[in-house]
Amino acid sequence: MTLNKSEKDYSPSTMYQDYSINEELFHWQSQSRTTVESLTGQRYQFKG
Repeated sequence: MTLNKSEKDYSPSTMYQDYSINEELFHWQSQSRTTVESLTGQRYQFKG
């Protein structure tokens, strides 16, 4: 993942609004069709 995104390197559909909330939480914006229950959503969740 990268937080440093420029319009020249990323399309508008991949300019996700990702950011740190605090030392333990991170806001991650997924693809519009990804749900928490989907295989992709499960793969991206931190279990720690």
